[in-house]
Formats: sequence, C-alpha cells, structure tokens
Amino acid sequence: MSKKNILFAGWILLVLFLFEMGFRLLGNKPGDISPDWSNFKKVTHLVSDSDFYCHKGLIICSQAIAAKYKIYINKEGFRNKEFSNIDTSKPISLLIGDSYTFGFSASPLSESFSGILQTDTAKEYINLGIPVADPVQYEHLAIKYIPVFHPAEIIIPFFLGNDIMLTDRKFDTLNPFWVSTNAGGIFLDIDDKHFDNVQQAYNYILEGKYDISKADNAIEQIIAQSAVLSKIYSVRSRLNERKNFDAAAESMSISKSHLYPIAALCKQQNIKLKIIVIPELREAHLTIAELKNKYKALFRDPALQEYISVPQVMESWYVPYPDGHLNNLGHKSYALHILSTFN
Repeated sequence: MSKKNILFAGWILLVLFLFEMGFRLLGNKPGDISPDWSNFKKVTHLVSDSDFYCHKGLIICSQAIAAKYKIYINKEGFRNKEFSNIDTSKPISLLIGDSYTFGFSASPLSESFSGILQTDTAKEYINLGIPVADPVQYEHLAIKYIPVFHPAEIIIPFFLGNDIMLTDRKFDTLNPFWVSTNAGGIFLDIDDKHFDNVQQAYNYILEGKYDISKADNAIEQIIAQSAVLSKIYSVRSRLNERKNFDAAAESMSISKSHLYPIAALCKQQNIKLKIIVIPELREAHLTIAELKNKYKALFRDPALQEYISVPQVMESWYVPYPDGHLNNLGHKSYALHILSTFN
C-alpha cells in the first residue's frame, strides 16, 4: 500500500473515530437500539415511583403527581374536583382518555382541552383521563361511572398511536399490568411475554429488547461496540415495530372490541357519544380524507362511524418529539372541535 493510501485510510479512521465520540457525547450508547420516543432508561436500582399506579384494574394518579404539577387530584385519583362536589342538576359529560385528556402537554395543564371545557358553567365535564390508559381502561371507566353520574355525553379522545392496541389484555382487578418506575413506565406484558414482577420486565427490556451488548449473535456483538452502528441497526427494530403497528391499524380489532361495549351502553341509555380522533404528530400533515382512508377500519366501522370525528390538525398544534403531545394551540383547537361536534 502506498504512503498516500495509508494517509488517506488514517484520515478516514480518524473521522470515523471523531464521529463515534461525538455521537456518544450526544447521549447515544453502544448496544442501545431503543427508539427515540421511549422513556425507558437504565438505572442503578429499579424503584417504583408513586406518580401513577394500578388500583383495582385501573391506572390512577397519586397525590405525588398533584404536587409535581401543582394540580388537584381527587380522592378517586383523577385530575378533577371531588366527585361529591359534582352538580348533578347540570348535564354531565365524561371525558375518558389517556395523557391527552389528562392535559399533556398544555402549559399550564388548565389550558388543556379538558381544562378549557371545564370552564363551561352550564355543564359538568368530568376528566377521567389518565396517562398510559388504553381502550381497556376506557371501557371499564364507562362501565363504572355511567351508573354513578348518568351522563348526558361521553367524549373519548382516541389517539392514533398507542390507543391502537397490538395485543389484548384481561381486566385484572388484583394484579397490576403496568408499573411506574424511575426507569420509566413498564408493562408486565411485553412482546407476548408475561412477567410476574416489574424487575423481570425491566431486565427483559434492558437485556433483551433494546440492548444488544449481550447478544449471542456474532454480528450483533460487533455492532454493539459502536454507538453509530447500533443506531443504524436500530432501524431494523423500528421497521419491525412499524410492521406490527400497521397490521394492528389495518383491522383495529382489539381496540374496537373495547369501544363497542361503550357504544352499546350509550345507545341503550340514550347517551351522546363522541370519539374524537387525535393523529400522531408525524401524521399531522395528512388531510382528513387521507386519515379516514388510512384508518378506515375505525372511521368506516358500521357500529362506530356515526360517533367518530377528527379536525384538520396541523403540525403547529403539537409539541415537537420526543414529547409529541398537543401544545396550547392544539388543546384549544380540540376544545373548539369538541364543542362544535355537540352543537
């Protein structure tokens, strides 16, 4: 090899080395193939925190979250005034949803669509939104609280992200299905595997799902030595995840199986139902027609289509990733949309 070629190869190696070091300084780790949106992180000692927890099958808020966000959490674990203070002489609307309904990421949370709706003095809007909640929880919140409040309306903001369930779960009032920890929220059912405790689930995520540093595969062992190669290799995992998500979105059979009972209850008891669709930020550029075509399994479902609506969203309505929730403009726009659907 000529001196010129050796010098060129040296420069290439130096550039690759500097690129690798810079990539690591940005927080990327060798062997880590976790997605950018994941809130999972490696911790020295796994500890369950007290922000949200499972109680009799439902995820609810603790008083710790009240202090953290300077909000009121009632005795039932919801971001709402005490249920004993609800004015039952007014029409009641139940807001049943996840973190969007809870109020993320309005600043302050009172500027969320649920908070804006609650300023209406002619109605009582009850916020039953809880981060991480899914259609299983929506169904059982409706079953539990319809007989309590006899609402005139039920509003279900449906997120075209994790509300599209890939696997079903049983409603278990005795055993938690999700645990909030210092490593992030951890489900006890992952990739068709059930774990008896959160430590087992954490170990699986850390060593089996998003970390290839201990892989048996020789190629993955080589890739795991580089943060750059690990990030490139993670694309493979993202493509598989996308494939599984698209398959679930094609039918939405699991999610819809938990919306059907709500629709049936509402029809039986003459309750107005609205399922308000919230697209992901990455699909905010799609027109309403394009969304309806892509998610036709939901929008054209014979038992649900009369209840479903979606506004024309814009990217300016969202907080950038990795958050991805609605900002104040998005929440205000959804509050106006919800009001218009009932008018």
